[in-house]
Amino acid sequence: MRRIIAFITLVSFVLTGSCVRADGLAQPVSGQILGLSLPFQPPLLRGLKLDPQNPFQFHFMIDTGETEESVAKHQVSEDAAAALIRYFMASVTIPDKDLWVTH
Repeated sequence: MRRIIAFITLVSFVLTGSCVRADGLAQPVSGQILGLSLPFQPPLLRGLKLDPQNPFQFHFMIDTGETEESVAKHQVSEDAAAALIRYFMASVTIPDKDLWVTH
C-alpha cells in the first residue's frame, strides 16, 4: 500500500513539473551575472505649511520622486498624494503611549 501511494505521489510530482510553464517569468541562465535594477524613489511628503489665519488648513509639499508616471508628467497622482496625506494624518493622531518606538 505504501509503495502505491509513493508511486502515485512520484507520478503526480513529475506530471506537475512538466505541465507548469513560466512563460511570463524571465529567469536568468544559471551562472549569469545579473545587472542592477533601475533606481526607484517613491513620492515623499517633504513639508507642511500651516495657515496662521486657519490653523486647520494645511498645505502639503510633496516630492514627486522618480517613478515612471512622475518623470513623464512631473506630478504625483491624486491617489498617491491622498495616501501620503492619510498616512501623515494617521501618524499625528496616534497617542504617544501607543507608539512602538520609544525615545
